Amino acid sequence: MIKKQKIIFCFLIILLLPFKINAQSVQVVVNEICWAGSAQSPVDEWIELYNLMSDVILLNGWVLKSLTRNFKIELQGEIAPKNFFLLERGDDQSAAGILASQIYQGVLNNQGDNLILQDANGNIVDQVDSSLNWQAGDNETKQTMSLLADETGKKFFLNSKSPGGTPGRINDFVEQGQKNQLGAAKSLRIEEINKNFLGQTLITEGQIIEKNGLKLFLAGITSSEIIVYIPEKKKDILPASLAEGDYYRIQGLLAQNRSGGLQLLPQSREDFIFLKPALSKLLIAPPEHTIIKIGQVSGHNTEGILGYLQKSLLVIFLLLVFLFILKKKIDKEGRSDKIKKA
Repeated sequence: MIKKQKIIFCFLIILLLPFKINAQSVQVVVNEICWAGSAQSPVDEWIELYNLMSDVILLNGWVLKSLTRNFKIELQGEIAPKNFFLLERGDDQSAAGILASQIYQGVLNNQGDNLILQDANGNIVDQVDSSLNWQAGDNETKQTMSLLADETGKKFFLNSKSPGGTPGRINDFVEQGQKNQLGAAKSLRIEEINKNFLGQTLITEGQIIEKNGLKLFLAGITSSEIIVYIPEKKKDILPASLAEGDYYRIQGLLAQNRSGGLQLLPQSREDFIFLKPALSKLLIAPPEHTIIKIGQVSGHNTEGILGYLQKSLLVIFLLLVFLFILKKKIDKEGRSDKIKKA
């Protein structure tokens, strides 16, 4: 009897397992957020979801909630495959000319918000944590905060190309190097880059202090650094000759990653301009005004000199130890010979 119950129990687990996997693999994302309202009214807020899957997603029982404003939207209806679900605040006029999928009540915080999307079982499907500051969007130009995702699953938010964004349509971003409401590409030192420039095209320069796959760490005159990230689908734009220690001028869109850090997103091979090779290749110390690597002092390559001295001292020490052991062995053999002769 017990053996029969075990067989039935295992059979039920096998039947339920596929449903559990499907529930966990649901992919719906917060795709665009109009947190600043429109030019007509600041209350014209809307939030857009997108179904990444090839199946219809039933949203009954799902919740989109704000942890900052402490309001929640109880979702109803469904999202067609590879399609949008538009949530408009107050009425169907928040996204002018676009039919709302659902109307909600609640106010987004202009200083930032933390939005969580949960399914009917309470599982977190997606989260946009901008509680410190919105990762993109502009309260003056009314550009929206639009999602950019690469093939590796990394997500970034950038300013929409146009005021009001693209509700119910594919996201359109500020194009690289193109003049827009925010102006042309800006040249800034790394230490000057901050969240106020999110979504803008920036130009900066420094030394490549670390190269980790498609992620570069660019250092400026001070200890400030910025990440330069190249999505997998654009890996060919990374210069093959780029090496740690080299100096580059790099242009890219400024975005914010999930951890809140800032990073530049180059768009083409032309966004990388080689300035000069690493100091070890030049074999001379740079002038005082040259951008230097962290650990160098007053423009002199003290890091390389100290490393050389450390290695030299280590070799000398090991050589002395070897000579000491060799001498002890010779002395011991000499004493043994004397004993034998005696």
